[in-house]
Amino acid sequence: MKEYPTFVTHLECSYTGKLYQADKLHGLSEDGKPLLVRYDLEKLSASVTKEALNARLPEFWRYREFLPVRRSENIVRLGEIMTPLLPATNLQQEWGSGEILIKDEGRLPTGSFKARGLALAVAMAKELGVERMAMPTNGNAGAALAASGLSSALAGAFLAAAALAGAGAFSALGFTAAGLAPEATIFSTINSVRA
Repeated sequence: MKEYPTFVTHLECSYTGKLYQADKLHGLSEDGKPLLVRYDLEKLSASVTKEALNARLPEFWRYREFLPVRRSENIVRLGEIMTPLLPATNLQQEWGSGEILIKDEGRLPTGSFKARGLALAVAMAKELGVERMAMPTNGNAGAALAASGLSSALAGAFLAAAALAGAGAFSALGFTAAGLAPEATIFSTINSVRA
């Protein structure tokens, strides 16, 4: 897979603006707030053109330079395609409004808009040497993390969420919750991931 440059410069606390080193595993900031990825936008804009982006595969990873993953070997691909904006003309007429568009994310591999974010999270976890992941969820995010984690061979990337939500979402994707007892809870799964 072709390598692309990334223009990440640092991470920044979303609350205080305090700077954190990129390419290092962090949780929340010291103030308990999310960390934002910051880029050298001048260099980024000088290196990528709309024409170059449009010539790439119509998928999430076409925007590599805009994402923090540095090495292509860490990319997790399940088929996160570009999804269409569909006109909702009946709603427009009913509400007497301007143009209404609906984003059809049901075409993504896990049937949810969470597929892209979790594919990126798993790719970054691989890049930073994380071997196990868990998240408290009982829905789409859990299925997306499990699918991305299992497809990347990331150990422990299975979730109680799939068991708690019923095996339907998980098995519909063709995955099994290996090592999960049917009575698993979020807490028991997180503890098993820690082990």
